[in-house]
Amino acid sequence: MRDNKMCDNCFRRGHFAKGCMERTACDVQGCKWKHHKLLHPPPMNRKPNDQYGSASSDSRNSRPEKQDSASGNCASTMANRDSVCLRIVPVRVKGRGAKETEVYALLDNGSDISLCTSSIANQLGLRGKPKNFSLTTVSDQNHLQTGREVSLSVSGLTASESIDIDRVWTVKDMSIPISSIPKKKDIDTWGHLQGLNLPKIDKKEVSLLIGSNVPEAFWVLEERRGQRKEPYAIRSSLGWSLMGPIGRENEADRQRASINFVHREEDSLCQQVERFWQMDYDEPKVSADRVMSVEDLKALSRMEKSIVHIDGHYRLDLPWRNEPPCLPNNKQLAERRLESLKRRFQRDEELFREY
Repeated sequence: MRDNKMCDNCFRRGHFAKGCMERTACDVQGCKWKHHKLLHPPPMNRKPNDQYGSASSDSRNSRPEKQDSASGNCASTMANRDSVCLRIVPVRVKGRGAKETEVYALLDNGSDISLCTSSIANQLGLRGKPKNFSLTTVSDQNHLQTGREVSLSVSGLTASESIDIDRVWTVKDMSIPISSIPKKKDIDTWGHLQGLNLPKIDKKEVSLLIGSNVPEAFWVLEERRGQRKEPYAIRSSLGWSLMGPIGRENEADRQRASINFVHREEDSLCQQVERFWQMDYDEPKVSADRVMSVEDLKALSRMEKSIVHIDGHYRLDLPWRNEPPCLPNNKQLAERRLESLKRRFQRDEELFREY
């Protein structure tokens, strides 16, 4: 319809729905847009949220989650008595240019998209393209966010191999507790973890979340297990990461739980069309006053001044005809035509007599 310049209301050419003189053709109850009922978007039915298991009293550290019709697994970490380490590893992050920095990254196989903080993207000079997406937490449903979609590469601090991540969405912050970052003293009391190399960086927060859309980051190259209820270590291409309860007793951690589960929700086609109609055809936002051009005002003034009532009829001048008419000087053209006609008569006497 856009290619053929057709009206969304009457399907005729030459105008748009805003200026269509026909009454609105949409009879859907509650619809205020001026369009044909065939163009009305279908209702967007969503499935109700699944009920997750109970968590501790503090839900502020919950990770974003997507409201999606597809089911997913929720990876939750309960800190009932002992502190629990998540699979966090220090990495070196690099953009397309030469800038790089060291951050903590969370390997979250319960997420299907990767996230990073806006501050890291700005530090690396990553522009990307604007992205609108929706995240859902335990206490907030379908929280719309605006970020950027960037690309970056990550590598371990002691490894030469790097992993390219083509799609990373930026968020304001991660809100992952610092206590989830493993420390060297956490492995000293466990015999099966002796000798692990856990590099330390200056950052005190997690700025990158690597989801399952980067499967090579979760390849298990080596692991160290203990007994049941004991932490275990996994070595991937990004280095060693520690996971499980490590025995640190902290009063603040006893009432805290972290749920790390992120699903992406991109704008569906219906949402994009709906947003397009809201921007272009939202009647409350359209002013009822029509702005007339200079030519329109001139034509209207001429018709109003020239209108007269004669013998029961109204007569008015043509709006775009000048008075007196502006005629060009065509004397020379008329003389040339006369000479041409004279020569034709001299060649053809019969034509001259008929003329």
